[in-house]
Amino acid sequence: AAALSAAFLPREVGVMPTLLVVFLLSAAGIALSAWQQREKTIWIYVGIPYVALPVLSLVLLRADATWGVHAIMWLMLVVWATDTFAYFAGRIIGGPKLAPLLSPKKTWAGLLGGMAGAAIISTAYGLWFFPTIWQLAIVAPILAAMAQAGDIFESALKRHFNVKDSGVLIPGHGGVLDRVDGLAVAGIAAAAIGFARHAEALAQGLLLW
Repeated sequence: AAALSAAFLPREVGVMPTLLVVFLLSAAGIALSAWQQREKTIWIYVGIPYVALPVLSLVLLRADATWGVHAIMWLMLVVWATDTFAYFAGRIIGGPKLAPLLSPKKTWAGLLGGMAGAAIISTAYGLWFFPTIWQLAIVAPILAAMAQAGDIFESALKRHFNVKDSGVLIPGHGGVLDRVDGLAVAGIAAAAIGFARHAEALAQGLLLW
């Protein structure tokens, strides 16, 4: 319900009413958990926003008629580049672990490689479409770090519930959350940057500096 609200309500009622709906659904989830006398953990409180806020962020970025498509494409390329470069840098260089208790395979070399890869892809995409290339080459590594944080958070989520995969909808790929965990957090960060710079057109605020 929260994801559907985040996807369809902004165009109809605006951002703040949509956030209110997500908040009310979160409160209802917490109240239901208390009524069922379930264990009180942070996961109870973040579950619904974790699903809804990334959806809302992507919808708001895409809503910009002029720059929305570019914002989504650029963001996805940055996240994909982060994952790809982080994987190869981690495998080739190795070194100290980034978060050994939560995600044992991730290394600092992988994080830096992912950030560098995001900057490279951002620059390449910007050469074709954007006049603010070097600014986005700085923003991209920041979003890359956020994407890696999203990946680690989802790993912590799975470890808390003692499951290997987030679901079975995509066999062999760990489930839907495993595919979009980095995009979820990076999307929220991208929307926040866009909102801070241009509240009426988030994609423009994100891409044009």
